[in-house]
Amino acid sequence: METTRNILIATLAVIVACLAVLLFTHTNREHSRFTCTGGTHTVQPGDTIYRIVIEQCDGNLENAIYQTVKINGGSLIHPGQALILPTG
Repeated sequence: METTRNILIATLAVIVACLAVLLFTHTNREHSRFTCTGGTHTVQPGDTIYRIVIEQCDGNLENAIYQTVKINGGSLIHPGQALILPTG
């Protein structure tokens, strides 16, 4: 009887842990979402990636900035450069 009880408690603990992981993963995915216009943006004098992303994207802007920097090979931009925007 004691062994059955311990197995039941261990099984319930595993189920609760799995549900917590699934919930956390789903929540993180929702918070990381963003949408941008996609395509390219021609960098103008005085532009920053931050300002461009704020104008062109919605949602999690930190993730959009990260993805923009990653796609373009760094955060240094120059006037006339075609900056590729992520699609989300």
